[in-house]
Amino acid sequence: MTGSPFLVSLVPITMLLPMLILSLPAGILADRANRRKIVIGAESAALVGYVTLTAIAIFGNVQVWHVLLLSGFTGVVMATAGPSRMSVIAHLVPAKELQRGVGLSAVVFNLAQIAGPAMGGILIGQFGTEYALAASLFFTLPAILLYKSVHFDGECADKSKAAPPFQALKDGLRYVSTNPELRSLLIGALIVITTISTWNALMPTFAADVLKRGPEVLGLLTLAAGVGALFGSIFSVALASRIPHQRVELVTALVLTLSVLGFAASPWLGASLGFAMIAGLAQTTFMVTNMTVAQVASADEFRGRVQSIRFLIVGMQPFGVLALGLMAESFGPQVAVAVMAGIGGVGYGIAHIMSKRHAASG
Repeated sequence: MTGSPFLVSLVPITMLLPMLILSLPAGILADRANRRKIVIGAESAALVGYVTLTAIAIFGNVQVWHVLLLSGFTGVVMATAGPSRMSVIAHLVPAKELQRGVGLSAVVFNLAQIAGPAMGGILIGQFGTEYALAASLFFTLPAILLYKSVHFDGECADKSKAAPPFQALKDGLRYVSTNPELRSLLIGALIVITTISTWNALMPTFAADVLKRGPEVLGLLTLAAGVGALFGSIFSVALASRIPHQRVELVTALVLTLSVLGFAASPWLGASLGFAMIAGLAQTTFMVTNMTVAQVASADEFRGRVQSIRFLIVGMQPFGVLALGLMAESFGPQVAVAVMAGIGGVGYGIAHIMSKRHAASG
C-alpha cells in the first residue's frame, strides 16, 4: 500500500507491543483463573477483529491506520491469552510427556504456517487481499468450537489463588530470578527474539524491493520459512531429552545467524528460499526447545507467570523490529537484516559463555 519498509515493520510492532503491558498481568490471571475459559474468550474476541478487517477490506477503503489499529487489537488478545494458552498443554498430557506435548503443538502451529501462506499467496495474487481475509474467517470459528470441546481441570492451586495480585507478581519474578536454568533460558530467548528473529518482519520488502517480485513470491518466502519451521518443530520433538538443550540452542542459534546473513545477501530467489527454509528450521528448533524446557522446569503454580515473562520478552521484539525498520529506511533492508543478525549471534555467544562459566563456578 505504501512502499515503506518502516510502515511494514509497524504491523508486527503494533501486534507485539501490548505484550509489554499485559503479559505479566496475564500470567497472574493464568495462575488464578480457568485457563480454558480465558483462551476461548480471547479467540472469540480475535474473531471480532478479523471480521472487522475483512468487512473494511470488502466494503470500504482500507487505510494504514485500519491495519495498525486492528493489529494492535489482535496483540491485546494475544497478550491476554498467551500464558494461559501455553499453560493449557500441561493439563492435557502427562508430566513426563510435557516436552513432547509442547513440541507437537509447535508441529501443528507450523503446519498452519505452511498452509496459510500457500493459500493466502494464491488468493491475493489471483483475487485480491479481501478474498484472502474472507477465506481465513472460515478457519477461525471451528478453532473456537474445538477449544470448547476440550475439558480439563483448568483451576490452579489454592495458594496461588489466595495471593494478592502484586504479591503473586513478586513471587513469580523471584521464582525466575532464583532459578539459574530459567534465568539462562529467558536471557537467551531475549537476545535471539529481539535481534536475529526480526528478519522476517521485512519479508514483504525483500520480495518487492530486493527480489523485485509480487505477492506470490512473498507467499513462497513465507511458505519456505514455514516448511523449515515445521521440520524444526519435528526435530525438537525428536531431540527432546536426547541431547542437552544448551547444545541444541547453541547450534541452532549459530545456524540461524548464518542463514539470515545468507538471506540478507542473496539477490536470487532460489537461494533466498533456501536460506529462508534453513532460518525457519533453526529458529523454530531454538524457540521450541527453549520454550519446552522452560515449561518443564516450571512448577505448575508458577507456570503461567513464567510463560508471561517469556511473552514479555516476545513483546520486546518491536524494539528490534523498529530498529530494523529505521535502519532499512537509511541503509536498505539487506544491510539492516545482516547487522541485526550479527549483533544477535555475537550477543548470544557471549551470553552462552557467561552462563557456562557461572554454572561451573556455582
